[in-house]
Amino acid sequence: MRPARGVIVMIDQQAQNAIRIRVYLATLLLAVPGSYLATEIHGGLGPDRLSGATRLVFVVVALGLLFVGSQLARTAAAHILRLHTRRLNKSPAEPRRVLIVFLSDGPARASEATEADWEKVVLPARPQLAWDLPQDLAAMAEYKRECKLADKRPVFWRWEQALRGVHHNRREGKLERLVLICSRESIVQAHWFTRILERYKITERVRVELLVKDGHGSRLLASGEGPLEGHFGWNFEDFDDMWRALSQLLDRLGRHEEVPDRDIAIDLTGGPKPATVVAASATIHRDLRNQYVCTNPRDPQAKTWEYEVLDYDLVLGGSGGWM
Repeated sequence: MRPARGVIVMIDQQAQNAIRIRVYLATLLLAVPGSYLATEIHGGLGPDRLSGATRLVFVVVALGLLFVGSQLARTAAAHILRLHTRRLNKSPAEPRRVLIVFLSDGPARASEATEADWEKVVLPARPQLAWDLPQDLAAMAEYKRECKLADKRPVFWRWEQALRGVHHNRREGKLERLVLICSRESIVQAHWFTRILERYKITERVRVELLVKDGHGSRLLASGEGPLEGHFGWNFEDFDDMWRALSQLLDRLGRHEEVPDRDIAIDLTGGPKPATVVAASATIHRDLRNQYVCTNPRDPQAKTWEYEVLDYDLVLGGSGGWM
């Protein structure tokens, strides 16, 4: 893949600290031995004060420190000045213990639904759900395949891909925790999504939580039976708001709950582009992975449509090669 130039990315706090340490060490290891070598050169032109063997040892040590310092300086400069190229690794996604999902709002009429008629408005009209998740996902794929053969436009259910992502991580009983980051529109519908998960018996083994706004910070709430007000949701169109939500969540999971990065997947299928960019940026310099549920079948000519779940990792590099 050819490196893309001119790409602006966000560096997390851990990466910033690592860069600062490299800069400080490089400065120290360049300045101290460099000053000593300058003194030795000056002394070498005047009266000798040290024996030749001793002086040679000091010179070798100083040259070694200069080499180490120069390598650190080169790496630090590369990180600071060359973070404008990248590549995106793609592979089949591995199930993770913790799945973070940007939950989009439901159908257009969902805002008009009430607690009494939400199923008629929110659930798909076709196919008829059997409340067996693998069976229903297969039926949704078959419905879209039949529409294509009949040259008809299918009615897409916006929560289908989220359910596919959840189902993928349930393989081998891997998924233990589902964290929903909701927009101001979807936060009032999140309890319906949780009810759907309950119907599929997913909540029996998976804890479902909502990341909600709390002043200038955030907190995790168990997804309950009732709706939350819109101000608890996040602005999916605001990059800074989305970055604050995700960074605070990852800090809580990693620093306070000691959940390893390798156990976390961020599903970037839902939400608009700012949410996708934030999710992709979060993988930089970390073992986090982005999960993407493909919206197109793997083989449109197949008799049975299958939708891949892919693992994306944004890797930064310099113009002189990958780092």
